[in-house]
Amino acid sequence: MASLDLASGGRLLAGLGLGGWPQDYLASQVPQAASAAAWESSLAAMRQVWDGNLRGQGWPTPELPEGRPALLFGGLVPAAYRRAVAHGQGWPEAYR
Repeated sequence: MASLDLASGGRLLAGLGLGGWPQDYLASQVPQAASAAAWESSLAAMRQVWDGNLRGQGWPTPELPEGRPALLFGGLVPAAYRRAVAHGQGWPEAYR
């Protein structure tokens, strides 16, 4: 996502959510009961990359400006609302 954000000049808007399809959890080999913890860990890793704190292939990744890429979080549970407030720039129109 960082590469797409840079290539687009900061126009990337990513919609993210855990999903509710059991087949998705089977494919990812993450138990549905552990999905929230795995998601939080993945989000923290993404933020480290976007903040320029991780190295890859011998050089650091470039730091993205604050708030990039823009994230929308979907979901209809309290944890999804908390993620949207803490990490997102909005809420998808479909959930309003």
